[in-house]
Amino acid sequence: MTNRLQIDRSNVPGAVPAAGKSAGVLAVNFPDETLYAYDEAGQPVVVGAGPYNESLLDNGGFDVWQRGTSFSVSFDHTADRWIMDASGATVNVSRDFSYTQDAIGEGAQIVSKYHVRAIVSVANDNVAFLNRIESVRTAQNRQVTVSFRAIGLANYNVKLAQSFGTGGSPSADVSVDQSIPSNGDWAVHKHTFTLATTAGKTIGTDGNDYLQLTIANQPFETADFRLADVKVEIGGTYTPYRRKNLGEEQVECERFYRSGIIDIALAPKYNSTSNLTRAATVFFPNRMRKKPTITWQLNGTTSQGSLTVVAGDGFRIEATGSGPTTFSYIASWSANAGY
Repeated sequence: MTNRLQIDRSNVPGAVPAAGKSAGVLAVNFPDETLYAYDEAGQPVVVGAGPYNESLLDNGGFDVWQRGTSFSVSFDHTADRWIMDASGATVNVSRDFSYTQDAIGEGAQIVSKYHVRAIVSVANDNVAFLNRIESVRTAQNRQVTVSFRAIGLANYNVKLAQSFGTGGSPSADVSVDQSIPSNGDWAVHKHTFTLATTAGKTIGTDGNDYLQLTIANQPFETADFRLADVKVEIGGTYTPYRRKNLGEEQVECERFYRSGIIDIALAPKYNSTSNLTRAATVFFPNRMRKKPTITWQLNGTTSQGSLTVVAGDGFRIEATGSGPTTFSYIASWSANAGY
C-alpha cells in the first residue's frame, strides 16, 4: 500500500516541499503546518493553511499605490501607508513586480504581487521605510513579532517606536530596535520585540499618536534593496505572511488618503458671463479617520476664480469668477487624513 501522507520536517517556514512525488500524496510543512497535495504533474499545491496571526500593518504587501509608482523623495509617502525617510540621502523608490524575483514568496498563491525597491545613490545617515500603525496603545506591554522579506543589504536596522503624538504635553517616544544580519539574498527576516506599557503616559490631544515600524539600512551606505511581505503580529511566534483581500486593503488605506477627479460644472444660479459659479460635491464611500485636508488642481485653466472647500465625509468645491462661458472644468483632488 502506498503511503499517501509524508511529513517533511526539514523545511524552514514558508519553504515549499520538493516536486516529483506521486499525484495525491500529501506533505505537511513544519513548523508552519501548511498542507500540500501533489498534482498529476508531481507539483505541490497548497490545500490547507497552518497557524496564522493577523498583521497590524496596512499595506504590508505594497499592493496599494495611490500617489504613483515611482518617486525621488527625501521624506514623503510612497506606497500607501509607507513613508520614505531619506535623511538627506538621494533615494529613488519604485514599485516592482514580485513574480520576476526568485525565491521571494511562500507559494505563488499568497506572495504579494508587488514589492518596493529603494536605490540609494548618495548616502547620508540611515535610509528608512516607515509604517505608522494607528494608536500608540496598539500591542502595548506585549510581545510583537516583525517579519519581512528582503534582499540587497548586509544588515537591516528594525525599530518599533511608540509615539504619543502632539498637542498638550505628550510623553516622549519610547522605542526598541534590533540589527538583523543578512547574506544579501532574498530571505525572511524576523525578530520579536517587547513593547513598553503606556500606563502612566500622556497621549497628545491632536489624535495623531501611533506605533511606528522602521526598516532601515546602515548609516552612510549606498544600496539597492527591496522589501516585501512585511508583517507585524502580536505574540512571540512568527507566522507566514498572507496577502489581504485587495478590496479590504484599499478601504483600509483610504481611511488615511484618497484621490480622484471631478467635473466642476456650471451651476444653474449664474446670471451672466461676468458672474459664473461652477460647483461639484464629492461624497466618500467610506469615512476617513478624521476630517481630511483637501488639495485640488484644475486640469484646465485656473483663471476662473477660487475654490471653497468644506470637508467632512466629503467636500464641495465652488469656483466663482468671470470669463468665457466654458460650462465645466476637470479637477484632480486628494484628501489626506493620515500621518
